[in-house]
Amino acid sequence: MSVRYFTLSVIVFLLVICACKDQQTAPAEIPAPPPEPIDIESVQTVLPQAGNVALIEANCVPCHSLRYIEMQPQLSYKAWEKIVNKMITAYGAPIRDSVTKQDIINYLYAIKGNKEEH
Repeated sequence: MSVRYFTLSVIVFLLVICACKDQQTAPAEIPAPPPEPIDIESVQTVLPQAGNVALIEANCVPCHSLRYIEMQPQLSYKAWEKIVNKMITAYGAPIRDSVTKQDIINYLYAIKGNKEEH
């Protein structure tokens, strides 16, 4: 009986070896190369030339891009006042006088103002 078990063990062993040999291991997936970085400075946003756009470029761009302004929804005049005040008090926007502040609010309202909610 032990010859039978030995023979059976050898056959099972050979079958396992053959089964493993027939299985081809899949090659390891090569990860895709990372995407090329985008040069953010090459993205140009041009705001409408209504009013004094130079004030926006001088006072807003030190903290955020013009695209940030472009993405804003249409807001009421009061909402633009609140936003500009928040930019000055909370984030330190370099707007130093009330005339400049008012001109910036007027510009933002002119290009992104909800005229129905003045």
